[in-house]
Amino acid sequence: MSLALFVTATYLFTPYILNYDMVVFGFVVALLRERADNAMRDHWLLIAMWTLPVTMMFAGAIGIPLAPIVLIAFACWLLRRLAQGDRSEVRALQEATALAPG
Repeated sequence: MSLALFVTATYLFTPYILNYDMVVFGFVVALLRERADNAMRDHWLLIAMWTLPVTMMFAGAIGIPLAPIVLIAFACWLLRRLAQGDRSEVRALQEATALAPG
């Protein structure tokens, strides 16, 4: 998840985002879709990321900057998932120390 956030942040801070540069997201999305804890809305966001290289061409032709919108939503989703994972790890550690004898 943190590597996916790194790749996404790289594209967010690049001054020019072109559709052929986004091939990397195909691999990122393929790895993230394998996770068992994805909800249906997570799959829709991942599909939006996967189709972004094609859809951004059509949206750009009519003047809609689609890529930054989808990339920001994806980065926020990754940050939320990373925060949830950290909380569950802290909770498991607290439970383990509470059960430990001593």
